[in-house]
Amino acid sequence: MVRDIWYRHLAIADRLIVEARECMDSHKQHLSALEQDGEDTDRATACLGLLEETLHLMHCHRATILAKVAAYKL
Repeated sequence: MVRDIWYRHLAIADRLIVEARECMDSHKQHLSALEQDGEDTDRATACLGLLEETLHLMHCHRATILAKVAAYKL
């Protein structure tokens, strides 16, 4: 039962990771368009850095969930 809950959390984490990657891809395209138009990209670049950090934290959270799942298999 508890392991099933962790599997649900894992599925949510996986979905959020995919969504974050898609958001990053979209943001990179936006950043590229700003660069091509000669616009200031400082804020967009900072935002991309935050998205990358968020994705890293999501991967860490996923690893924690996997550890919990593995613990319940024992």
